[in-house]
Amino acid sequence: MTKHTKDNVLSFLQDKTNEYGSRIALGMRSNYGWSEFTYDGLSKMAKKIASYLIYNLEVKKEEHVAILSESRIEFGAAFFASVIAGTTFIPLDIKLTEHELISIMSNCEPTTVFVSNNYLNTILKIKEKITSIKNIILLDDTHEESGYVSVYNLPNDNPKPKFRQRGLNSTALIIYTSGTTGKPKGVQTTFRNILAQIRDIKIEMGRIFKEGK
Repeated sequence: MTKHTKDNVLSFLQDKTNEYGSRIALGMRSNYGWSEFTYDGLSKMAKKIASYLIYNLEVKKEEHVAILSESRIEFGAAFFASVIAGTTFIPLDIKLTEHELISIMSNCEPTTVFVSNNYLNTILKIKEKITSIKNIILLDDTHEESGYVSVYNLPNDNPKPKFRQRGLNSTALIIYTSGTTGKPKGVQTTFRNILAQIRDIKIEMGRIFKEGK
């Protein structure tokens, strides 16, 4: 990791896109077969989502954006879009009850929620009680008449997103974790935290591969 990318998480993301380009970044098997994103494809989708957040939804810097979904490749695109748009990303556990999700979202007050079709009805019920939620974006490549926009059918005529820079001590994620003392509490994770974990994983993976030779 160069000094330049240490100081700028957006530069880090772009550097990795330029470095790995057509290589597979994310892939998984679904009911419809194998799905995957290259680094270029992931970057393009993330920028398109970020552009939609900024220009169409007019989200502000530091606004809270939540996601409720099973594991899927679009999850990563939504997170990187949040980074580009300057919002704070809040992943929600699909195993939580509706009551628990309402408790969390009443605390963090997201304005936009990414959701898969599997949990759309849950979010619609929650939206009736959490007035901060203004926008819902589907993660599925769906042609159903749901009435909600999907990450796969966003406008193509938006300008390139304005990369909203934030310092390394800014909050990238709020992860709600329950302990033994009561309700889940939001743990703020900074960009510095994330880059430190990436650095440590890189070191450890390098050691494992070296010992495996």
